[in-house]
Amino acid sequence: MACFPLSFIVAVLVWAVLIWAVFAIIKLLLPLILSALGASEGFVAHVISTAIAILRIIVIAIVVIFLIYFVYDLAGCLLGGGLSIPRIR
Repeated sequence: MACFPLSFIVAVLVWAVLIWAVFAIIKLLLPLILSALGASEGFVAHVISTAIAILRIIVIAIVVIFLIYFVYDLAGCLLGGGLSIPRIR
């Protein structure tokens, strides 16, 4: 019986997080672009709130990717392997 290596599963999870983040940012930018075409009132406030939401998505994606690698390292230590994150000397 063949199984996927743990590093493959980590790579798939990281790609899933990145794809989720890109689609979430696109969903935020589409209304902004469409409202810019109409030049409605409160456009600057809408731009600022969109920028804050994009930053929030990026921070969440970074934290989730860090947690994926952290759990991968814990599982690797549990199974007898070493750490996958290189140490800074």
